[in-house]
Amino acid sequence: MSIKLILISAQVESTQAYLSILGKIPGVEVDTVASYGDLYMVLKEIPCHGVVIDLVSHVKTTNVEKELARRIQEVFPVLILKWEGQGEKIRTFSNKQGREGITMEEFIHKQCGSVQARTFRSSARKMVNFNIILSKEPGVDEKCSSRTTTINASKGGCFIYTSEEWKCFSNVWFVMNDLMVRTPIMGEIRQCYKWGESMRIPGIGVAFKDIKKCQLEEIRKVVE
Repeated sequence: MSIKLILISAQVESTQAYLSILGKIPGVEVDTVASYGDLYMVLKEIPCHGVVIDLVSHVKTTNVEKELARRIQEVFPVLILKWEGQGEKIRTFSNKQGREGITMEEFIHKQCGSVQARTFRSSARKMVNFNIILSKEPGVDEKCSSRTTTINASKGGCFIYTSEEWKCFSNVWFVMNDLMVRTPIMGEIRQCYKWGESMRIPGIGVAFKDIKKCQLEEIRKVVE
């Protein structure tokens, strides 16, 4: 059985060094991304056993990405790498222990090899169409908002159909018109799919960020 890893590394030279080292370990497959935001999108679709992170990329994590990084590190085994700038010499740091002492092979075979490959999803999705009034502003003024629908939903968030321009990790406000309480819900955009870029429905994957307990309970009854 192969072990699937995702590597976060934004610099070309260090990425090549890490891939060269990982490529010499039997039974390891590696995909690469440049940031935690990209990692999140990959982990939503591709099951993996663990994550390896370039130290520079880890340090440069934005404030918006810090919470996402923390959640990912709670789910997957994580190893931080530092390329010394020449050849294939690297240092490894255990994310849990915060110090050196674990080898790449130990991380892969003991930590990653002992868990089942998984995707990053906090709750199951259900195909359900809530009628949505979608806005980029907190007030959700219907005159300045768009009418649309969810493609799917879970107790943690939903995917909303839209062909407008959006940015990942920005906030969005929307009213779920089918709920008893129609107070605007605030969410954080975790996925963006633009119209015409791929053969998939354009829209935004949203995690609930500020939602009333009664609204969440009503959604839960529909999706579970």
